[in-house]
Amino acid sequence: MRSVEDRLVAVLAAQQGSGVLLTPNLILTSSHMVDFSRDAVAEAAAPGGSGTVSCEVLWAGRPDRCDAALLRARRDLVPADRLPPLRWGTLAAKQPVAGCQILGFPQVQRYRGGELEAAQIVGTLTPLSGRMRGRYVLHSDHHPPGAFTRSPWAGLSGGPLFTGPVLLGIATEDPQGWEHSVIDAVPIARALAEGLSEVLKQYWPDAPPLEELSGPDPQDLAYEEQYAKAIKARYSRMEVFGLDDLGTNENSWDLDTAYLSLEARKAGPETSLRPERQRIEDLLGSRPRTVLRGEAGAGKTTLVWWLASHAVCRTLPEKLSALDGLDELPQTDRDPARRWLAQLLRMYPDTRCLVTVRPLAVEHAWLESEGFEELQLLPMNKGGIQSFVAAWHKAARLEYGAYADKARAEQERSRLTALERDLSQEFRRNTGLRDLARTPLLCAVICALHRRRSGLLPRTRWQLYDAALSMLLGNRDAYRRIGAPEGMNLTVDDGRQLLQRIAVWLVRSGRAELSRDQAVGQLERAMNGLRHVREQGTALETLTHLLNRSGLLQERSADSIQFIHRTFQDFLAAKEFRENDSLDELLGHATEEQWQDVIRLVIGHCGRAEARRVIAGLIVAGDETDKRETLWSQRTLAAECAMSAVYLDDAQHEAVWEGVRALGPPLSEGEEELLSTLGPEVLPYLSDDPTALGPAEASGVVNVLASLGNAGIPLLQKYGQHESARVRSRIADCWHIADARVFTDEILSTMRLDDITLPMMLPEQLSPLPTLGPVGGFIVFGNHSSDSLRRAFRDRQVRDLVLENNTSLMTLDFLADHPEIEDLSLVGCFLEDLSGLGGSALRTLELETDLLRILDTAPPLPHVGAVRLLVEPGDRVNERLLTAFPGLSSLSLNAWGLRAAVVLDLTGHTGPLPADGLKVNLDPEVELTVVGADRFGDRLRIHKEPSGP
Repeated sequence: MRSVEDRLVAVLAAQQGSGVLLTPNLILTSSHMVDFSRDAVAEAAAPGGSGTVSCEVLWAGRPDRCDAALLRARRDLVPADRLPPLRWGTLAAKQPVAGCQILGFPQVQRYRGGELEAAQIVGTLTPLSGRMRGRYVLHSDHHPPGAFTRSPWAGLSGGPLFTGPVLLGIATEDPQGWEHSVIDAVPIARALAEGLSEVLKQYWPDAPPLEELSGPDPQDLAYEEQYAKAIKARYSRMEVFGLDDLGTNENSWDLDTAYLSLEARKAGPETSLRPERQRIEDLLGSRPRTVLRGEAGAGKTTLVWWLASHAVCRTLPEKLSALDGLDELPQTDRDPARRWLAQLLRMYPDTRCLVTVRPLAVEHAWLESEGFEELQLLPMNKGGIQSFVAAWHKAARLEYGAYADKARAEQERSRLTALERDLSQEFRRNTGLRDLARTPLLCAVICALHRRRSGLLPRTRWQLYDAALSMLLGNRDAYRRIGAPEGMNLTVDDGRQLLQRIAVWLVRSGRAELSRDQAVGQLERAMNGLRHVREQGTALETLTHLLNRSGLLQERSADSIQFIHRTFQDFLAAKEFRENDSLDELLGHATEEQWQDVIRLVIGHCGRAEARRVIAGLIVAGDETDKRETLWSQRTLAAECAMSAVYLDDAQHEAVWEGVRALGPPLSEGEEELLSTLGPEVLPYLSDDPTALGPAEASGVVNVLASLGNAGIPLLQKYGQHESARVRSRIADCWHIADARVFTDEILSTMRLDDITLPMMLPEQLSPLPTLGPVGGFIVFGNHSSDSLRRAFRDRQVRDLVLENNTSLMTLDFLADHPEIEDLSLVGCFLEDLSGLGGSALRTLELETDLLRILDTAPPLPHVGAVRLLVEPGDRVNERLLTAFPGLSSLSLNAWGLRAAVVLDLTGHTGPLPADGLKVNLDPEVELTVVGADRFGDRLRIHKEPSGP
């Protein structure tokens, strides 16, 4: 359990003192302990840490005015996850505050002949006592220490003063006259005002704001902690309501793990200038009062729950701190709720407030007079869906953490990992599935169904949409105990009949939206045969109910209504076409892209004769065209329909798939995608002789095979024998489609790899590396230890290596066994030394500029000929380069396409100049200032050319 006591450290400088960790490596202490002489050394140590760490002084106030200093340790003193969120504040009241404490390592608390031991001095804070001197005064509840030649509190200086979890100041003095029963402290607010605030902007830009406390009672703080636990317990899990096919384990999971950042934009009347998508946290951070509109299942409730559980634990991003939430209410309660909310905010004007509503639950600008701005939640994009799948399965794996049967738990976690990989692959391949998963609700439904059915989603898109429609039009509100908030109750069949009329009108009109009057007109026609719906309300009232409660319709502007997904529109329209015997009308539009989804979906509604009729029409349409694009679309569309048909005779089945075989290899991404949508059933109809295909054709087939997961492995093995490095590189990029050991044994171990670069990310991809033949180069992503890299590269040549986003690797000692290395790239790494390169003769070394700090202690590496730096705007690149790399002849500064301002400081370089001078290659947009260039003369050459990724 993390607590404020974990922030205490001992400070060893001119004197021994105490300090408080603001971050794992920033320490606030007293300035009178710091010696500012040239050779002064400051060190710090945390209880239970790994020993003392040297520190630099970033800022210090005058001891007679503001006795505080900020130190930065050379490395973290404790892991970040060991520290609780920092709260610091100032007392606004003058009344005494009981139950405060100062922590530290005073002289009076020693053992075994002088070893340090921490002390907690508990007492009452009397703010008025030190107000004239700008101090806090703590009166100790303990009996004062016995007689000492000097203060018994020596060593306590710099120790933190806390009231409950809030840091108020740091101890500074044992004032005379009180016989050691009183301790003075410098308020945090005083230190910030005296210059600490400006320094923190550079070294800790995410520092929390200063809280203003009105004299907290200890009982209040205890209640606050209990309340936080209760909120966290209540709102730390998310659920899927209303889908009968999900069991208990599949419809509930850990919210803290599974939460996905959603995107939104500013709501309001449509203009030609559409607001950009932004993360909801960024938008809410600058809007203390917000109305958030979103469709059913868009993630509103999940967002509020996530905010609530993190707000009480103070683990929200700073821009979202102190946030409250209000979710939907029945119609009759909305106006009273508005009045209550307005009164509450007038009493507490600094409260952050979020109101979530369905799009038409209240009128626009409903809370504008109270200072609220409106935002609109947006559907998830492709990357968001993949992130959601990863988070959902991670949360599902956590469910087995407390299982007594460890073997069973591990088996289930492995199963979930395999399911995650398969579903991610299916989302990449299946655009229709992605279209359905644009909201967190439906994406969660797909994940849960996939798990429930052991990796088997409904066999066709038709069955998946049917299950989702039944959920959205069925019992979701009943499961959530909402009742009938719009005063209507519609059955699933009622909803389908009503929505079918709107959907078919939109398809026939070639439109994606209709006006309110047009929608009411279609519903009036549909309600002619739905008497029990007519009895509950008018067509206009029915439309409002469908907009608010079905989750299928949405009103994008004041008079523009559309389905939340085009696929739902097409599914319902297909049902209407079939029920009205209008299949010939559909086939007449078979070559038009906007009608093809309706044709794909109509098969699920068709009987045997009707399905045969549709597929035959598609075969004819393909045979009669002379356009390659139309030929591909019609033959693959016929195959999709054949796969979805409940019954299809053998002759028609053969005709469909022989047409697919005759298409040949794909020559474009569009053709690759068309074949990929057919899934594993396309495998027998792809070329099994890669030697007969050129690099472009073979690469196209490989891309299709990669989309098929495990099913594509046998044919990928054949394509791995292709002579083209381009084809084999594409195959090497496909490790993610299957188990790493299986992929290695069945594909990579049979391939030539010495002329390609092999990408690796997972530990299970590193472990089989010794079994492979020669490899041209390696790109290793993510965190891998030095030992695991040493084992992976043992007994093999490593000439070209990229290490990317490895934040756990501290050294390159594993490269000491590889003096043959020629090209090394370190991107997103946090190394502490480069000594492992001492015996190598690198041609090129790529570094990010935040790695330059390791050059302070690195031995010279004279054999590095060229260094390429990845620079962020504002970074200062100095003479350490030339000191660490005396043989350097080329320096590349790449600002990643950003407009950067970089200073190259050469004034401190006193060694020999590079033999060939120094050539600096720049991204064209980099603004470079060179200091001390005179010594180089014309041997310093600046050359600008694009060098970014």
